Amino acid sequence: MIRFYPIALFFVLLMSACTRTQPLSTITLPSIEGNSYSFNQLHQFKATVIVFLEPDCPISQKYTLLLRQLAKTFPSKNVELLAVYPMPYIKAEKIKNFAQKYQLPITHLIDSRQKLTQLLGASITPEVFLLNNEGEVIYQG
Repeated sequence: MIRFYPIALFFVLLMSACTRTQPLSTITLPSIEGNSYSFNQLHQFKATVIVFLEPDCPISQKYTLLLRQLAKTFPSKNVELLAVYPMPYIKAEKIKNFAQKYQLPITHLIDSRQKLTQLLGASITPEVFLLNNEGEVIYQG
């Protein structure tokens, strides 16, 4: 039985090393315009606000007025505002319709593989994350 402890310890250490999350700066997501957004550019901004939304969610829809207001004031403060849609099968066209209907002049990103969602630990829509220019979470809620 003693022989199995070193082997078990090896596998536990190996699994913990393999399950470490990747740095935020390595994540790139597609936008609804067909461009790629790389999170390695966060250092260009004083802060970044990421809002996880769902177009069919009534609460997400109610947040759009506030998001529109923030979209007007944040650029002058060097703060970026991003909308992220974490649904696996959402289509860019549905997000475009949502953005147009609610007049959201911000960057809309599709996280269908939920890389960013899992990295930040987002679990509900809407959910907001405030990140500093190094990509550290300052606020979540």
